[in-house]
Amino acid sequence: MKNKVLTVAIAAYQVESYLAKTLDSLLLPDVLEALEVLVIDDGSTDGTAALAKQYEEKYPDTVRLVSQENGGHGAAVERGIKEASGEYFKNIDGDDWVDEEGFRELMRYLIQNEDRIDMISTPYEMVDHHTGKRMKQITEQIDGVQYGKIYSFTNICDDIYVNMHAVTYRTKFIQEHMPPLDHHCFYVDAEYVLLPVPFVQTIVFLEKPVYQYRLGLDGQSMNLRNMQKHYSDHEKVLNRILEAYGAQREIAATVWKRGSKEDIDRQAALCRYMAKGAAKLAASQIKVYLSFPASSQQKDRICMLEQQLLQEYPEVYEANQNKAVSLLRKSRYRLYRIASWAVQRKLT
Repeated sequence: MKNKVLTVAIAAYQVESYLAKTLDSLLLPDVLEALEVLVIDDGSTDGTAALAKQYEEKYPDTVRLVSQENGGHGAAVERGIKEASGEYFKNIDGDDWVDEEGFRELMRYLIQNEDRIDMISTPYEMVDHHTGKRMKQITEQIDGVQYGKIYSFTNICDDIYVNMHAVTYRTKFIQEHMPPLDHHCFYVDAEYVLLPVPFVQTIVFLEKPVYQYRLGLDGQSMNLRNMQKHYSDHEKVLNRILEAYGAQREIAATVWKRGSKEDIDRQAALCRYMAKGAAKLAASQIKVYLSFPASSQQKDRICMLEQQLLQEYPEVYEANQNKAVSLLRKSRYRLYRIASWAVQRKLT
């Protein structure tokens, strides 16, 4: 599998029922020569590995099964990064897939482009698991975007937020700058997209959606009941991102004292971007607390988090764009029980 342009790593755990759709969407005859597909079987006990092996035997120059003991989503993504040989890297969950037209556009761009870009952003779509209907397309891009143009990341990052479903990284970049992800932990998507940010120099936008995100599975981590179950994992990831933001803030402060204007502006932009990402996570954490039956304990958790942000990370506090959180603040949290009731209604 030498001289591959793109490695797609599939984080696969107990996805026997979905993996064929994932693989079939990738294995288009006209892109096979430039494509490497790694199925990272994270200790599945169903037929995930056996199915992946069948595809490996059918497409020996493209598909490779990598089996490991269960370590969670972070461990599977980490292994994919380590094993990747393609010039670029994209991660896909084993119950999702790609759109053929959008994937072809991505592959064409990577094959034809001679410049080396740190990050490529493509739209993605949410698809209802039960009906197959495309419910929503997420397109994070700047106004007047020129598709295929190489932008300086810090020149435009105030106007975007690139998440895991949208991003394709340059493999060498991600291998050099991605720190270890948390194992046996949900919500490491935020680590994947935010921890390498201080090193991103360039970004390109493409027009067509690639990632197809299956929405409505009972076991999905973003299901609110599952977020209740794993709320401590979300707290763990949030705290790690806050620490990473704090480290970036210290770098920016050092550069501000003796750096050039260009360096100062770059570090300030990176701080704002990371603060924006941390604020999104904090808002999700508050939503989880609101989803539990109203109690003084859950209200105290919200107030303690808010106080931590206000005192230790005021830029993150100010970066909040969540309307519910803003209303809670304006009411000095007197609307807590009403907000909790509103969130719990969505669970019934």
